[in-house]
Amino acid sequence: MIRRIVVFLIIPLFFILSSCLLRTTKSIRNEILKKNPSVTSVGIIPDWTNSDHKYIALELILKDEKILLLTSVNYKKLPDREPFKLNRVGNYAFATIYHFVNKQTNRSEVELRTNQRYSLSELREKIGVQVDTISDVINKYDDIAVFLDSLPTVNKYNYQDLIDGEFVFREEIPNEYYFVKTLSVKTIWSDKYYGTEIKDGKECSRKPDYDNNQFL
Repeated sequence: MIRRIVVFLIIPLFFILSSCLLRTTKSIRNEILKKNPSVTSVGIIPDWTNSDHKYIALELILKDEKILLLTSVNYKKLPDREPFKLNRVGNYAFATIYHFVNKQTNRSEVELRTNQRYSLSELREKIGVQVDTISDVINKYDDIAVFLDSLPTVNKYNYQDLIDGEFVFREEIPNEYYFVKTLSVKTIWSDKYYGTEIKDGKECSRKPDYDNNQFL
């Protein structure tokens, strides 16, 4: 009798939880579309970190073929976490050139790090405009685009040509052996920046899904 009661209670609970998860995923897409008329499509990468389904990525297609990719989206609203990071704007991705100077030998090294993601605090500093939500980033697209246009466009072959650019000394990057300076740049977007996922035991490339709501 007790077993029947437990089963009777568990089965409805399972369906309730499943429906809640589905509604949560649908609500992410629907809420963005409802709040932001300029957004025409929302693509989702359901497990951005390939680990625990705590973070997703959202690719937003706006009118006039504008594109935003938001990564590490804290859709579960976990405490003390950034709500999301900005990865892609239009056909460009953020990148950074690092200039390392050896403290002992004074020799320098230059390194290009592509597919950089700006936190909200970094983005506010870069564009000089307050942004706190996804809607803010959408509404400030043109401001972000102006900042992006001001950045040099580089690739793996020409980035060292900017060694005499306006690098910023980064005191917040402690390094025992090097002085570190950085220069913000951009690269042409590449689909490889979406990253990879494991399917059927194999690593394969991934892209945002614009149709399927049953992610989680």
